[in-house]
Amino acid sequence: MSIFYIIFCKTFVMTSLLRHTSSVRRIFKNQRMGLSLSRPSPLTPLQMDATKIKTDRIITENSVVVFSKSYCPYCRATKDRLSSLQIQFFVMDLDQIDDGDAIQNFLAEKTNQRSVPNIFIGEAHIGGNSDLQKINDDQLLAMVEEAQKGLHQ
Repeated sequence: MSIFYIIFCKTFVMTSLLRHTSSVRRIFKNQRMGLSLSRPSPLTPLQMDATKIKTDRIITENSVVVFSKSYCPYCRATKDRLSSLQIQFFVMDLDQIDDGDAIQNFLAEKTNQRSVPNIFIGEAHIGGNSDLQKINDDQLLAMVEEAQKGLHQ
């Protein structure tokens, strides 16, 4: 065997390993961030209707709802703000449930906002974290109190 053949084989093997390692690293990073490499199968009309009913029911039955993702820093800021004011709220981490993508798609359709957090107070769409942070504490507490009154009537 020639030295060139050995060097060629060694280089080929190392290059292949590096490509494979880099692909595996990218896969794990995407999974950790909640990204999917494969597209979810499309929902049937019946499944989409069930998702819409579920989402609307959550919004209707809770005075404050935060649709979020567990790794999102803006979602964390929203949860921290609500918690600091001792506001009870319902959280749905979309990256932790099977139909999270479908719920996020429906929310985008319903609110024209695809990003998270997606916040509702008293069935009214507030927006995202920056929208929530713009509301002063007294106004926010009044909105929540009004939403709770409407919920208990």
